[in-house]
Amino acid sequence: MEIVDIIQGPVVGQIKTVLSHKSHQFGEVLREKWTLTIYPLAEYFLFDLESEQQNTTPDTLFLNTYHYGGLGFRGSGQWNIDDSKNFKSRWNILTSEGIKDSAANASHARWVAAWGELDAAIAGVTVFNHPGNFRYPQAIRVHPIMPYWAFSPVVDGQFYISPGAYYKSRFRYYVHEGQPSADVIETFFKLWAAPDVAARNR
Repeated sequence: MEIVDIIQGPVVGQIKTVLSHKSHQFGEVLREKWTLTIYPLAEYFLFDLESEQQNTTPDTLFLNTYHYGGLGFRGSGQWNIDDSKNFKSRWNILTSEGIKDSAANASHARWVAAWGELDAAIAGVTVFNHPGNFRYPQAIRVHPIMPYWAFSPVVDGQFYISPGAYYKSRFRYYVHEGQPSADVIETFFKLWAAPDVAARNR
Protein backbone atom coordinates (compact mmCIF):
# COMPACT_ATOMS: atom_id res chain seq x y z
CA MET A 1 0.00 0.00 0.00
CA GLU A 2 1.21 3.49 -0.85
CA ILE A 3 -0.07 6.71 0.72
CA VAL A 4 -0.25 9.24 -2.09
CA ASP A 5 -1.83 12.24 -0.35
CA ILE A 6 -2.82 13.51 3.11
CA ILE A 7 -5.09 16.52 3.55
CA GLN A 8 -5.56 18.16 6.96
CA GLY A 9 -8.15 20.79 7.78
CA PRO A 10 -10.58 22.02 10.45
CA VAL A 11 -13.66 20.64 8.65
CA VAL A 12 -12.37 17.39 7.17
CA GLY A 13 -9.25 15.29 6.86
CA GLN A 14 -8.45 12.98 3.96
CA ILE A 15 -6.04 10.16 3.19
CA LYS A 16 -5.55 8.79 -0.31
CA THR A 17 -3.85 5.45 -0.88
CA VAL A 18 -3.13 3.02 -3.69
CA LEU A 19 -3.21 -0.76 -3.17
CA SER A 20 -2.04 -3.44 -5.58
CA HIS A 21 -3.91 -6.78 -5.66
CA LYS A 22 -1.57 -9.43 -7.05
CA SER A 23 -1.76 -13.01 -8.22
CA HIS A 24 1.25 -15.23 -7.46
CA GLN A 25 1.07 -16.49 -11.03
CA PHE A 26 0.13 -13.39 -13.04
CA GLY A 27 1.24 -10.41 -10.94
CA GLU A 28 -1.02 -7.37 -10.46
CA VAL A 29 -4.69 -7.99 -11.25
CA LEU A 30 -6.35 -4.97 -9.67
CA ARG A 31 -5.06 -1.54 -8.70
CA GLU A 32 -7.26 0.00 -6.03
CA LYS A 33 -7.45 3.64 -4.96
CA TRP A 34 -8.87 4.42 -1.53
CA THR A 35 -10.05 7.84 -0.42
CA LEU A 36 -10.68 8.01 3.33
CA THR A 37 -12.51 11.15 4.44
CA ILE A 38 -12.55 11.70 8.22
CA TYR A 39 -14.85 14.16 10.00
CA PRO A 40 -13.65 15.79 13.28
CA LEU A 41 -16.55 15.00 15.61
CA ALA A 42 -16.45 14.76 19.40
CA GLU A 43 -19.30 12.38 20.33
CA TYR A 44 -18.59 9.65 17.78
CA PHE A 45 -16.33 8.78 14.84
CA LEU A 46 -17.52 9.25 11.26
CA PHE A 47 -15.55 8.52 8.11
CA ASP A 48 -16.18 7.67 4.45
CA LEU A 49 -14.43 5.09 2.32
CA GLU A 50 -14.44 5.43 -1.47
CA SER A 51 -12.88 2.58 -3.42
CA GLU A 52 -11.96 2.56 -7.11
CA GLN A 53 -10.67 -0.78 -8.42
CA GLN A 54 -9.25 -1.01 -11.94
CA ASN A 55 -8.58 -4.22 -13.83
CA THR A 56 -4.97 -3.68 -14.93
CA THR A 57 -4.73 -6.90 -16.95
CA PRO A 58 -5.52 -7.51 -20.65
CA ASP A 59 -8.08 -10.14 -19.60
CA THR A 60 -11.63 -9.95 -18.29
CA LEU A 61 -11.79 -10.51 -14.52
CA PHE A 62 -14.72 -12.73 -13.54
CA LEU A 63 -16.08 -12.70 -9.99
CA ASN A 64 -18.06 -15.87 -9.47
CA THR A 65 -21.18 -16.31 -7.37
CA TYR A 66 -20.12 -16.82 -3.76
CA HIS A 67 -21.31 -16.13 -0.22
CA TYR A 68 -18.26 -13.99 0.63
CA GLY A 69 -16.71 -11.01 -1.11
CA GLY A 70 -17.03 -7.26 -1.24
CA LEU A 71 -16.53 -5.10 1.86
CA GLY A 72 -15.99 -7.11 5.04
CA PHE A 73 -16.15 -6.20 8.74
CA ARG A 74 -14.44 -8.33 11.38
CA GLY A 75 -15.40 -7.70 15.00
CA SER A 76 -13.47 -8.04 18.24
CA GLY A 77 -12.02 -11.28 19.58
CA GLN A 78 -14.13 -10.54 22.66
CA TRP A 79 -17.17 -11.39 20.49
CA ASN A 80 -15.70 -14.57 19.03
CA ILE A 81 -16.94 -17.66 20.86
CA ASP A 82 -14.10 -19.69 19.28
CA ASP A 83 -11.49 -17.37 20.83
CA SER A 84 -11.19 -19.02 24.24
CA LYS A 85 -8.62 -16.49 25.44
CA ASN A 86 -10.54 -13.29 24.66
CA PHE A 87 -14.24 -14.18 24.36
CA LYS A 88 -16.56 -12.22 26.68
CA SER A 89 -20.01 -12.19 25.07
CA ARG A 90 -21.67 -12.58 21.69
CA TRP A 91 -22.06 -9.64 19.37
CA ASN A 92 -25.29 -8.20 17.95
CA ILE A 93 -26.31 -7.45 14.37
CA LEU A 94 -29.16 -5.23 13.16
CA THR A 95 -29.86 -4.34 9.53
CA SER A 96 -31.80 -1.48 7.96
CA GLU A 97 -34.62 -3.97 7.34
CA GLY A 98 -34.88 -4.84 11.04
CA ILE A 99 -33.29 -8.30 10.70
CA LYS A 100 -31.12 -9.42 13.59
CA ASP A 101 -27.99 -11.52 14.06
CA SER A 102 -27.36 -14.58 11.86
CA ALA A 103 -30.91 -14.39 10.44
CA ALA A 104 -29.62 -11.44 8.38
CA ASN A 105 -27.37 -13.72 6.34
CA ALA A 106 -28.10 -13.48 2.57
CA SER A 107 -30.60 -10.65 3.14
CA HIS A 108 -30.17 -7.21 1.56
CA ALA A 109 -29.45 -4.06 3.56
CA ARG A 110 -28.84 -0.34 3.21
CA TRP A 111 -26.87 -0.38 6.46
CA VAL A 112 -25.66 -2.91 9.02
CA ALA A 113 -24.98 -2.21 12.70
CA ALA A 114 -22.72 -4.46 14.77
CA TRP A 115 -22.11 -3.97 18.48
CA GLY A 116 -21.36 -5.70 21.74
CA GLU A 117 -19.48 -5.58 24.99
CA LEU A 118 -15.87 -4.40 24.79
CA ASP A 119 -13.88 -4.17 28.03
CA ALA A 120 -17.07 -3.95 30.13
CA ALA A 121 -18.59 -1.21 27.94
CA ILE A 122 -20.87 -1.32 24.88
CA ALA A 123 -19.56 -0.08 21.51
CA GLY A 124 -20.12 -0.76 17.86
CA VAL A 125 -19.86 0.21 14.21
CA THR A 126 -22.57 0.86 11.63
CA VAL A 127 -21.60 0.71 7.94
CA PHE A 128 -23.78 2.46 5.34
CA ASN A 129 -24.01 1.15 1.77
CA HIS A 130 -24.26 3.97 -0.77
CA PRO A 131 -27.26 3.97 -3.20
CA GLY A 132 -24.86 4.38 -6.10
CA ASN A 133 -23.14 1.07 -5.38
CA PHE A 134 -23.51 -1.88 -7.74
CA ARG A 135 -26.55 -4.07 -6.95
CA TYR A 136 -27.69 -1.74 -4.18
CA PRO A 137 -29.01 -2.62 -1.66
CA GLN A 138 -26.33 -5.27 -1.63
CA ALA A 139 -26.66 -8.74 -0.15
CA ILE A 140 -24.85 -9.37 3.10
CA ARG A 141 -23.00 -12.33 4.52
CA VAL A 142 -23.23 -12.79 8.30
CA HIS A 143 -21.11 -15.61 9.70
CA PRO A 144 -23.15 -17.96 11.93
CA ILE A 145 -20.50 -18.09 14.68
CA MET A 146 -17.59 -15.70 14.16
CA PRO A 147 -18.05 -11.92 14.46
CA TYR A 148 -17.78 -11.31 10.74
CA TRP A 149 -20.12 -9.84 8.15
CA ALA A 150 -19.75 -8.39 4.64
CA PHE A 151 -21.57 -6.50 1.92
CA SER A 152 -21.23 -9.12 -0.83
CA PRO A 153 -22.67 -8.33 -4.31
CA VAL A 154 -21.50 -11.70 -5.68
CA VAL A 155 -24.18 -13.39 -3.54
CA ASP A 156 -26.64 -12.31 -6.24
CA GLY A 157 -24.62 -13.73 -9.12
CA GLN A 158 -21.47 -13.52 -11.16
CA PHE A 159 -20.22 -10.26 -12.65
CA TYR A 160 -17.04 -9.15 -14.37
CA ILE A 161 -14.63 -6.24 -14.75
CA SER A 162 -13.38 -5.70 -18.30
CA PRO A 163 -9.72 -4.90 -19.04
CA GLY A 164 -9.04 -1.31 -17.97
CA ALA A 165 -12.54 -0.93 -16.48
CA TYR A 166 -13.33 0.26 -12.96
CA TYR A 167 -15.45 -1.08 -10.10
CA LYS A 168 -16.37 1.76 -7.75
CA SER A 169 -18.03 1.70 -4.34
CA ARG A 170 -18.73 4.04 -1.43
CA PHE A 171 -19.38 3.37 2.25
CA ARG A 172 -19.76 5.39 5.44
CA TYR A 173 -18.72 4.24 8.92
CA TYR A 174 -20.40 5.45 12.11
CA VAL A 175 -18.40 4.32 15.17
CA HIS A 176 -20.21 4.81 18.45
CA GLU A 177 -20.31 4.02 22.15
CA GLY A 178 -23.38 2.33 23.61
CA GLN A 179 -26.14 0.38 21.91
CA PRO A 180 -27.08 1.97 18.57
CA SER A 181 -30.42 3.62 17.90
CA ALA A 182 -32.07 2.54 14.64
CA ASP A 183 -33.78 5.95 14.40
CA VAL A 184 -30.47 7.82 14.73
CA ILE A 185 -28.80 5.51 12.21
CA GLU A 186 -31.64 5.97 9.72
CA THR A 187 -31.38 9.76 10.07
CA PHE A 188 -27.63 9.62 9.43
CA PHE A 189 -28.21 7.41 6.40
CA LYS A 190 -30.80 9.73 4.85
CA LEU A 191 -28.58 12.79 5.35
CA TRP A 192 -25.78 11.00 3.50
CA ALA A 193 -27.77 9.20 0.79
CA ALA A 194 -30.84 11.41 0.21
CA PRO A 195 -29.51 13.34 -2.83
CA ASP A 196 -28.94 10.09 -4.72
CA VAL A 197 -32.23 8.56 -3.57
CA ALA A 198 -34.10 11.65 -4.77
CA ALA A 199 -32.34 11.52 -8.15
CA ARG A 200 -33.24 7.84 -8.62
CA ASN A 201 -36.92 8.54 -7.96
CA ARG A 202 -37.28 11.22 -10.64
